[in-house]
Amino acid sequence: MGCQGVFHTASPEEILKPAIEGTLNVLRSCGKNQSLKRVVLTSSSSTVRIRDDFDPNIPLDDSVWYALSKTLAEQAAWKFCEENGIDLVTVLPSFLVGPSLPPDLCSTASDVLGLLKGETDKFQWHGQMGFEKLNRLHYDFDTSKIKSLGLKFRSLEEMFDDCIASFVEQGYLTSR
Repeated sequence: MGCQGVFHTASPEEILKPAIEGTLNVLRSCGKNQSLKRVVLTSSSSTVRIRDDFDPNIPLDDSVWYALSKTLAEQAAWKFCEENGIDLVTVLPSFLVGPSLPPDLCSTASDVLGLLKGETDKFQWHGQMGFEKLNRLHYDFDTSKIKSLGLKFRSLEEMFDDCIASFVEQGYLTSR
């Protein structure tokens, strides 16, 4: 029967070439599978927020390199899939919460840890942060298909509990 779908969810954050080549390696393997119907690539919402009018005289910081690696890997994926007849879908999450798997924290885990420690300076560029009731349309999504495949959705409380437990396990926080 073969594989009908692939979820590519991991990509190196710090280096451009491994991010692009890693994505293309996954897609090359997918191209060899005749029964493949779709590839889902997890990119980042930073790819739609990145600006292309950089001042060449100002060194790029880590947040730009991350967004650039995700952007270039996604562009390479779209080009490859178009040329090879692969149905590609990209997901652009803006914030992921859960246990931190690698020993070095990703940007989201680092942000959550900073908030837990009361470090708010790095969030000033986001503007005012807080909660506000918004009058927006509400959509209900039919999740029965993905649940039938075994995915179990977790509450925000469970996701933050897992995130905090991993910070304690990795020594970033102490348990009380």
